[in-house]
Amino acid sequence: MPNSIQHSGQVTCPECNQTYPVRVWLVIDESEHPEQLEDVRSSRLHTVNCPGCGKMIQLDLPVLFYRPGKQPVLVLSPSNLATEAEFQQHGQAMLGMLRNNLGEAWQHVWVENMEIVPKSDLAAVLFGEADVTEPGQGADMAAEDERPELDNQEVFEIIQKVGPIVERFLQAETWSDSMRIVEANPELLNTDAILLLAHLAKTASKEGDELREAFFTDHMMLLDRCREIGIKGAFEEFAKENAEQATNRFQEDLSNALSLYQKFKQTNDPRLLEASVNSWKRALPHPLLREMGSDMVSTLFSQAGAAFLDLYQVRGASIDLEQGTILLRRALSLHAPDSGGKADLLANLGAALTFLYELTGEVKDLQDALEMCQEASALLAIEAPDSVNILMNLAGSFRVLYNRSGNMDHLNEAIRELQIVVDKDSDNTSVAALACSNLGACLRARGSARHNLADLQSAAKFQQRALDITPENSPNRASFLNNLGNTLRELYAEASNPDDLEKSILLFEQIIAVTPEESSRFPSRINNLGLSLLDRYHLKHDRQDLEKAIQSLQKAVDRSPSGYVDLPRFRHQLADGLSDRYKLTADDGDANAAIGLYHQAIQQLPTESQYQGSYYYRLGNILQTRYGKLHTLEDLEGAIQAYHKAVKLARPDTPDYTPFSVSLAEAIKLRYKHSQNPEDIDKVIQTYQQTLESLDPASTSAPRLYNELGEALLVRSEQMQEGNDFEAAFQTFERAAHIATVGTRDWCRAKSNWMDSQRKYFEKSRDLDKFDWAIQT
Repeated sequence: MPNSIQHSGQVTCPECNQTYPVRVWLVIDESEHPEQLEDVRSSRLHTVNCPGCGKMIQLDLPVLFYRPGKQPVLVLSPSNLATEAEFQQHGQAMLGMLRNNLGEAWQHVWVENMEIVPKSDLAAVLFGEADVTEPGQGADMAAEDERPELDNQEVFEIIQKVGPIVERFLQAETWSDSMRIVEANPELLNTDAILLLAHLAKTASKEGDELREAFFTDHMMLLDRCREIGIKGAFEEFAKENAEQATNRFQEDLSNALSLYQKFKQTNDPRLLEASVNSWKRALPHPLLREMGSDMVSTLFSQAGAAFLDLYQVRGASIDLEQGTILLRRALSLHAPDSGGKADLLANLGAALTFLYELTGEVKDLQDALEMCQEASALLAIEAPDSVNILMNLAGSFRVLYNRSGNMDHLNEAIRELQIVVDKDSDNTSVAALACSNLGACLRARGSARHNLADLQSAAKFQQRALDITPENSPNRASFLNNLGNTLRELYAEASNPDDLEKSILLFEQIIAVTPEESSRFPSRINNLGLSLLDRYHLKHDRQDLEKAIQSLQKAVDRSPSGYVDLPRFRHQLADGLSDRYKLTADDGDANAAIGLYHQAIQQLPTESQYQGSYYYRLGNILQTRYGKLHTLEDLEGAIQAYHKAVKLARPDTPDYTPFSVSLAEAIKLRYKHSQNPEDIDKVIQTYQQTLESLDPASTSAPRLYNELGEALLVRSEQMQEGNDFEAAFQTFERAAHIATVGTRDWCRAKSNWMDSQRKYFEKSRDLDKFDWAIQT
């Protein structure tokens, strides 16, 4: 059970008055959610975005950090406006929830040593930094505002007096509402209210949150001015000054957001992209944006959403993806039916929803992405037949759809669109490189599915071309290296060239060295390294490779969010590594862990996933392996059930069908040795017959399977005294000998089986003519 705890609630946006649901963390286990530490550092903890207008809202909530292995283990930060009673109530509730989750691991000494800190000091405590403000910031603030510092007790006392009315004043939707609140509540003009606002402004300053600092300072100065010249005069003066300054700031931020993003598209410099997004963050909440008309607002939301989406692809922070998705949805809702640019907007939103699905596994996101892609495809020829951006986003969505469904039409559509982009003579090398790398990834997927070496070789060429035209300092370079590493590993699997495997390991090691563990891309990259190390273990049987592989695969599982779409695959592949180690050590712990992981992977996998059959097959393998060591019939029964499900899920025309059905037949044969149940040998014969019916006659597996079928027929003939089975066995062995290469093990086995069956037939029938003919043959 995870230790972190979320709270669900509703928030009403002070900008557009829309009420929407939110989920925020109240108890945070650092080891489970390291990304929340970065939110503390960047003052984004408990920040939500309005889906209606995009306004960013800072929620005033308490938070409890659980820090296993660190001191202090518990750090509690109360909400800024909480009374002493509320603080005690909230703290006890959060500690109780964490204690219940930890169970016996809970230690009462943690509470005794718990540190209680205001939000302003939270980053300093969590990161061990003496001062998290900019150099000189505190001195400047003190020089500008000589109001006395308040201790916690004084803050609590002031909040009890004027906290609720100050909160109403701060949450007023318009300045007119603010003036009415001040007129109705003259206590706002007392010293306590102004001291509280000064305290909140200083707290925001220490946290590095310029927007909140300015917000509290503006309200504090307004109340000061009300005391000097009267409420009406102060509000008239403030409205005039604030409108002029806000308009200038808004126009500057909007201009910077657009121009910096355009420069980023030309240079691919991530610093320009971050600066553009920061400008958007300041411009989006401004009321002037809503006064521009729905068409213009839709266009701006669309451009802002695209910038947030690009930033997510650069640094992998989920908050950027969430904000981008909200903006693109809002842009689509405002988009006029007769205006252009809809294909580009749909493609961007489809890409965002695809990324969101990969993070959360929410099927609705994937279904919506497919609808967006299909509509964008229909509009593409009309609006923008040459739009590289639309083609790239469509290809990405279709590729993820293929990963879930296994529908080759989706993958071929992605390849077709990327090929169009690659064939263009683009002046933008960053776009050309991205298209080459993504085309290589799609060709690799098709080559792996079809065991097509030509597709895999083409994939490697395109991905190498992407790297050749990408600067060393490009933020995309790690992704391109990762794609090439995956292709080299697949090439090794298809062509068995050890050099390809060694190159893939070197590439993955380079990538891991530059990928932060809190990045959303870290799990998949460390998992790729683990898979290549596991392949090398199978090649060289070096135990160190196996141990390193398991460590890497375990990290991938540990670092993945609970809803991460690749988590079932990571668990399945970690179970594969543990199964390999179990074969070496017979350690029950490895077997139990592997079986548990396979079950978890199967439960989390979507029912329509193309990988379900292979997961059941691997589960059957480990159960049968454990049966071979412990001879527990329960394991054998479990293996047979798993193989049954694998065969049922596999189509007879797929490469998986033969190994699945052969494993099922072999497991039932083992059970027959115990049970001597005629129904078991009947099932074995039926399974081999169905497998051979689905098999390509030219398959190298055919002679072995005919031998297996013939031997099963002989067993049944001896048990049931059925002459027809003898005749069928003769014919089956003849068929095996006929299609096997002369002198091979399968040919010798077929000839030996055929002679043995003739001998047994003679012993029963005493037909000398038949026996003489067999000897001559």
